[in-house]
Amino acid sequence: MPSVGGHDTTLPGVRGLARALGVSPAVISVDAHTDFRPPRAGASRDEPNSGSPFRRLIEDGVIEGPRFRVLGLAEHRVAPAHLDWLKAQGANAVFRSDMRRDAQDLPECFAEVMEKPGMAGRPLALSVDLDVMPLAGLSAVGGAGVPPLEVTRAAWLAGSRPSTCYLDVVECAPSLDPTGRTQVIAWYTMLQDLGHA
Repeated sequence: MPSVGGHDTTLPGVRGLARALGVSPAVISVDAHTDFRPPRAGASRDEPNSGSPFRRLIEDGVIEGPRFRVLGLAEHRVAPAHLDWLKAQGANAVFRSDMRRDAQDLPECFAEVMEKPGMAGRPLALSVDLDVMPLAGLSAVGGAGVPPLEVTRAAWLAGSRPSTCYLDVVECAPSLDPTGRTQVIAWYTMLQDLGHA
């Protein structure tokens, strides 16, 4: 269970999980961004990059596009080219505006997604990027965001499923939040997934 590093930590985490399981897990990313960026111009494909872990996991055949969902995207924080690439892989994205339109909160959306073909019954990896919430101590602020209570409830739902076998909580920057609120919410999200809160 990696915690509060960059989103690049998800790449080895989910890769190791898939190797240990011997199957491609279902992956749900809760994030304001897709994290499907291609490598920067001139950069090595293998250079760690917090903006591309899921693209790499799909390109490398570790996870399958139809078994990937990203929930909570911020409309103004997603490049159309990244969204097009995601859809071309058979993956699915849910924007905050989609949830508002459908009168769903994040836990309801999570529960619905877990019953979709390709997701139901698969081992689950959950990745929570804290920038999906309106917090101060983040490496990339995502805007108005999903309320922290919704994110922690979704983490609790994930933890209550026997199929959940991986969690990471990423992109915390403690030095940017002297109140410590961001760190507390990061740990509370993890505790909810573990069922300790």
